[in-house]
Amino acid sequence: GSAPAAMTDYVIRPGDTLIGVGERHFTNPENWRQVQTINRIADPYRLRIGSVLRIPTAYLRVANAGGRIIAYQGRASIVRNGAGTPPRLDQSVMEGDILETGPNAYLRVGLADGGAIIVPSNTRLRIDRLRADALTGSLDQSFSVLNGRVESRVSPVRNGGAYTVRTPVSVSAVRGTVYRTGFDAELSRATTEVLEGAVDVEAGAAAASVAPGQGAVVSDAGLVVKPLPARPYLVDPDAPSSAAEVVFDIVPVPGAVAYRAMTASDPGLVNVTAQTESNRGEARIVFPSLPDGFHYLAISAVTADGLEGPVSVYDFLRARNAVRDLTVEPLPAHPGGRSHLFQLTSDGASTPRYRFQLGRVGEDPLIDREGLKDDRLQIPDLKPGVYVWRVRSSRTVQGQLVDVWSAPQTLTVRR
Repeated sequence: GSAPAAMTDYVIRPGDTLIGVGERHFTNPENWRQVQTINRIADPYRLRIGSVLRIPTAYLRVANAGGRIIAYQGRASIVRNGAGTPPRLDQSVMEGDILETGPNAYLRVGLADGGAIIVPSNTRLRIDRLRADALTGSLDQSFSVLNGRVESRVSPVRNGGAYTVRTPVSVSAVRGTVYRTGFDAELSRATTEVLEGAVDVEAGAAAASVAPGQGAVVSDAGLVVKPLPARPYLVDPDAPSSAAEVVFDIVPVPGAVAYRAMTASDPGLVNVTAQTESNRGEARIVFPSLPDGFHYLAISAVTADGLEGPVSVYDFLRARNAVRDLTVEPLPAHPGGRSHLFQLTSDGASTPRYRFQLGRVGEDPLIDREGLKDDRLQIPDLKPGVYVWRVRSSRTVQGQLVDVWSAPQTLTVRR
């Protein structure tokens, strides 16, 4: 019969014979005869060292080239034979496994060639093939995005190997690149976003080569290639992150309808700690809470047709130090005036020191006390009038002093 279309090259080494190559590397050793015919070899025992032998890839023995979990966060699971289990670091994954992530969850799978596939929140990814041929070590790696989105960091594909990500409506194939693939099951829409290298996308009879900075959208309208949205930037990268909620305002990106963000404990964004997305039409990211310490933030813009652009990465210090629930209570009057009890409250992991200022409206402070450890302060003999007061909370986080002032408060003392 005719030879299979896919071929693998093998360079002849000292001591090789065609029969020996077949015994070591073919699923059926007798296929050496067909290889002899394909390569027009007169004597299977006399092969020229350094010459190239063309072998049908389908003849080659393959080995498992499984991946392993190198990072995870939140409610994620590995579904194998219908049963889901939580991931473990260094756990092996294999063909047929389905990787699932819930809200604010994340999985990162290391691949045999040093690449990785990243599974963010609300995604289902099936591993279709993780194989290496025994002859050249080339890899055949294939995945299917059932819903959600993934990012691929692909090492250069060598020796006839392949790296493919499928959705129900598209196929993306690469030879060494960084790109994302997404599928919205509700809209039946697939997206491919290329950050480095190039990706070939197929959708039925349509095909396109997608360059860096471009994205492909496959929907009922067909296959369309568009520019990715620009990289977003923070309005104030140095703004303190001390309130109960962690808020970042973003300079609006033309064409963006939303923004995605994640935090990690490392600059490579391997150990992801939180993920969120802005409200549609808002250039603001809000994390309900984050622990104190240094974090890395990655933000990206998203267009109306689901294309996500490149990320900007920032480092920031999260130092919870929110002044809140300030109260003042008048004490019984006496001939010298009326005393007041001020309650000073702030949120944070370390012990605060307070600074208290009080004065007449539009004047310098009458009272300015620093280094207060007690959260209650009694001020005697305030004369009738209108006063303005405020409180500063100071905490040391990761060796850095963090100062936060409250908003000015008004106090009216009556006769």
